[in-house]
Amino acid sequence: MELEWQLSVTLAMQTEWDQQLAQLSDELALKSNLLEQAKANPAEATKHVGQLEEIHICMLWDHTDIQEQHSALNAELHNLSTL
Repeated sequence: MELEWQLSVTLAMQTEWDQQLAQLSDELALKSNLLEQAKANPAEATKHVGQLEEIHICMLWDHTDIQEQHSALNAELHNLSTL
């Protein structure tokens, strides 16, 4: 009878450990996925920053061109108005 009781207790403890191990395995898998996402996000953000910098530079060039055209048109208008 004592052996049956010890076996029952041992099996109950083994079941509890198995459940804890399964839970810890699930948590580890979740944290591993979160870590991979965290590693990927900065790389993706860096990619987007590079694209935004390129767009910004193009807009600056366009803005400079428009300013130069505006200055030229202002000078032409000034010349025409003095005639």
